[in-house]
Amino acid sequence: MRINTRIVFLLAGLVLGAVITGLFRGTSPSESYAPNTGLPAPSIAGPETFQIERCVEHGADYLSEMTPCLLIQAGGKRLLFGAPLNTDWRTIGALDAVFLFDSQPLSSAGLTGLRYETWFDGRTQPLLLVSGELFLETVRAMDEALFLPDAISQVERPNRLDSRQAGFAEKPVPAGARDVLVFNTGDLQVFANAGANEAGDEILSYRVDYAGKRLDLYSCQSRSVLFEGESDAVFLPAVDRVGLTEMRTEASAKRLTARLVEIERLGRVCPAPRQALEIVERLKSSLWIAPTDVIDAESSLADKPGVYSIRNGPYILYE
Repeated sequence: MRINTRIVFLLAGLVLGAVITGLFRGTSPSESYAPNTGLPAPSIAGPETFQIERCVEHGADYLSEMTPCLLIQAGGKRLLFGAPLNTDWRTIGALDAVFLFDSQPLSSAGLTGLRYETWFDGRTQPLLLVSGELFLETVRAMDEALFLPDAISQVERPNRLDSRQAGFAEKPVPAGARDVLVFNTGDLQVFANAGANEAGDEILSYRVDYAGKRLDLYSCQSRSVLFEGESDAVFLPAVDRVGLTEMRTEASAKRLTARLVEIERLGRVCPAPRQALEIVERLKSSLWIAPTDVIDAESSLADKPGVYSIRNGPYILYE
């Protein structure tokens, strides 16, 4: 029953993702980019740079920012971590791989829009997708459900699209695994840890290793599967309790039941800033990369490990 529930959630996200993609694309999903659309160019870092930045987002709010969506560029490769539903993928550019933190709709249902945007933009082979093994049946169901739309799109653009290349190349992370090498180009390596949340869904954390620099990436839930050894930087969301209360009050006033559920879940699973800093210190890292400005300059926490808000733009770990 758990798999069936997950498929229902994803198919709901599938419909929303398709609608969002269509809205972003215009009336026809087969239209190519117009040269005068005014869209910014994809972020392209130098071939030897190790750079971390937020994904291109559409209408992002505090709740969305708690769901990791990071573009990591290292060694000339472009890696995406997280695929939230409310994300505008139009300028994401070419990707070498996508890594999911869990199978929750809020954090992974953006796969549909990402799948089509990268394919319409010229992707010529299946997109490598790293996720928990429990989520793979859902991904396969999505690819099967999109068989007809893929074929129609190919008919509309026969010289550019090949429906056989539209989907994903799956790379599962076994449940409970530790330090699994999931991406390797020699100089750039990505390792995964897998665990489970209270509902039994698989949760993942990642370690990116390039040029002797280590970056650990966690969602709120996957901080329960920490990596061993020191890291140079840690990405970890943290919740400002005051901001959470304001969100809860606003959602209650507007009777946004589904949003209230997400806010309550956020409060249960995400650490407070002080807890997040303790985790960063435990990992012996000198840098905490946070999705929001969670520490005031005058706070008693300000003298703790360096804190960088990814909201301020790309952070270059190595160049």
